[in-house]
Formats: sequence, C-alpha cells, structure tokens
Amino acid sequence: METLFLKFDFHRFPFDLAITLLLATILVPTALLGLQGPVRVAFGLAFVLACPGYTLVAALFPRASDLDWIERLALSFGLSIAVVPLIGLLLNFTPFGIRLEPVLVSLYLFTVGLAALAWHRRSQLPLEERLSLSIELKLPDWKSYSRTDKLLTLALIASLLFAAGSVGYVVVTPRPAEKFTEFYMLNATGVAGGYPTNLTVGQNGTLNLTVHNREFAPLRYELRIYQATMEEVFNASANRTELRELSRSFLSNLTIELASDAYWNQSYTFNLSSPGIFRLYFLLYKLPDDQTVYRTLYLTVRVRAS
Repeated sequence: METLFLKFDFHRFPFDLAITLLLATILVPTALLGLQGPVRVAFGLAFVLACPGYTLVAALFPRASDLDWIERLALSFGLSIAVVPLIGLLLNFTPFGIRLEPVLVSLYLFTVGLAALAWHRRSQLPLEERLSLSIELKLPDWKSYSRTDKLLTLALIASLLFAAGSVGYVVVTPRPAEKFTEFYMLNATGVAGGYPTNLTVGQNGTLNLTVHNREFAPLRYELRIYQATMEEVFNASANRTELRELSRSFLSNLTIELASDAYWNQSYTFNLSSPGIFRLYFLLYKLPDDQTVYRTLYLTVRVRAS
C-alpha cells in the first residue's frame, strides 16, 4: 500500500504570489549589490522570464476555471518576454534611460503592483472558485513492482541524477565572461536618440559620452575627437546619394582611467562656425596601444546658415 509522503495546497492562502514576490525581492539587492555567480543567474532568469508575466496572468485570470496550469504557465512566459522589452522601450523615453537600476525597479514595481491586484481579485472570489494547486507525493509500493519495472525505475532515477548533476556543473563552473568595453553616446537628456544632427551656424549641440570598463581589470583609455568635412555624392551603381569625407581635423583628446566595472560619463558640447555637412568622430584607444582604434562613434551634423 502507498503511504502519503507530502501534501501541499494553497487553496486558501496564495502561496504562488507570495513565492513570486519573494523571488523578486531577493533579486533586487542581489543585482544592485553586484553579486555574481549561479544564485544571481537563477533568480535573474526567474525574475525576468516568469515573475512579470505570472502576476499579470494571475491578475487577469483569478479563477481556477479560467485557465489550466499548462496554459497559465505558458502564457506567463510569453507575457514576460513581451512585457520586459516594452518596459525598456518606455524607459527609453524618460530621463532614466535603459540602465540596470531603472529597469530593475520598474520590473519590481510592475510585479508587486500586479501581485497585489491578483491577490485582491482572488480574495473576492468564493473559496471553491479561487486558483489553487494541490500537490500530493506518495511513496510507491516497491514490492508490487515487477523486476522490469524496478530496473526501468532505477534507470530513470539515474538519468535524472545525471541530468541534474550536469546542469549543476554548468551553473557552478560557468564559462568565463566575455571581456569588452562599452562606448556609447546619449543625447543631452541622457536618452538614446534625438541627437543634435540639424543645427544652425554657431548653435551649440550637446552629447553625453559614456565608457564602461567590463574588461575585469583596471584600464587606461585615450579618447580622441576629430571633425570631418563631408560632401554628398551620387553613387550611380547603387542609385543613391552617399557622403564622402573631404578633410579631417583633430579637435581634442583626453586620458580616461577606469577601475574594473567602472563608468566614465561626460557631456560634450560643440558648435560649427560654417554651413555644410560635418561628421564628429570619437575614437577610443585602449592603452598602451595608441595606434589601433578600439571603439568608434560618430555623429553626422548638417549646419544651416540661419
């Protein structure tokens, strides 16, 4: 005879929402404090791929009869994949921009708000209509198994243990992270896009330049800024108008020293004294190699006489 081993039920108390909030709450300090390793990866994947979508589905469908569990979980992953980029897109049009802290806080507030709404809507329903899940685990009656069944069961257990061990090994001993340097520009308000590409003579244009050292070691960089005069030429073979560089002049340079995972941010204001088409080049060198350009940014600016 089988013996009852474990019974888990959240018919009365919404343990699913509580667990979702717990995962989200644990991840926030883990990410903000810069902790690394498998724990951050596990909570980060659960938070991004499951929590926002699950709370949204729970708020929309509080009744057990609305969706079965397979549909509910599949829809949760799908909505999470849709919600996260949408929140990032909305943040791009705010002064906060798409950075770790604003994205993390926005997702957390989104998850908490929808979890509270789902909790409220579920509590308004009769007990028998609320979303619930009962899990019962029972010890099998090993003596009733045939020899073939026992061998197959042992083989299945061994396969599961091997798979779990393989996954654990990959998580505990991840591949070394890629080393690179982020070099990008934002507009004067700190948002990607809306750059000063159309100016009048003498009008100031402002950019925000950022260098992020993700090389896992302290580094020195050199930033060189050039101004090029451009002209439009028609490419008959491609049937389109293209820009050709006529001349280039050096404007300024500076040295940047950054610790590992450190940022350098600085605004750059420029104005052009004559009409025409110009291109500003921002060339980043990773010292001590001052001959090879490591990262390049440029901005094409059209200047009107008035």
